Amino acid sequence: MLLHGWPGDRTDYRELIPLLDGCEVVVDGVASLAAELLAACPHLTVVVTSRVALSIGGEHVVRIEPFAEPAGADARALLASGPHGATDYIDADARDVGSVLEQAQRTLDFSQPVAAISLLTLHAISDEDDPHRIMARIMDAVPAGSYLAISHPASDIEPDRVTDLQTRVNQLSYQQYTGRSHDQVMRFFTGLELVEPGLVQVQQWRPGIPANGTLALWAGVGRKPD
Repeated sequence: MLLHGWPGDRTDYRELIPLLDGCEVVVDGVASLAAELLAACPHLTVVVTSRVALSIGGEHVVRIEPFAEPAGADARALLASGPHGATDYIDADARDVGSVLEQAQRTLDFSQPVAAISLLTLHAISDEDDPHRIMARIMDAVPAGSYLAISHPASDIEPDRVTDLQTRVNQLSYQQYTGRSHDQVMRFFTGLELVEPGLVQVQQWRPGIPANGTLALWAGVGRKPD
């Protein structure tokens, strides 16, 4: 991480502005990091984007109106295919599995194994919309040898803090979010072969990467068997 081993005694760093983006999922860890940086370098400015405040000393909260969403044509213009592979953009609701699969087949060859990647996405689909059924339909449609990769906010890691965070985020956001337990996230891999080390906290999936504190995120990869 860029900020690992922060040189707090180096005065030439005192006006550097670290930018930490999308921090509401790990707000406690970010708050601790920001407080540590500011204690080491009192003249430092730390810019954080988050749906909830850090609640640390010296914090100045600026509310920003949502940016206008780019039109579909603008989004597609950012994606370009080339000699090394094809890229496509699907303008669809993730809950509309039929439409997603139909449009995906314009680019993907479903006779060959594919990877379905859902990183920090499924918590935005409520239980009423049955996210487990959504992912099951996707994996039913792809051939053997395909993979499913998921990361998902946990409801059973430091549950008191996570519940408080989810409540605060949902009070501020039109989009509602749902944390899920290890067992609930494991259900997304029903019928699949889990890749080692299985469904674990995200920093444990590849343990060679250092991580400070506890990250309330489950992560796993599963393979559709032959």
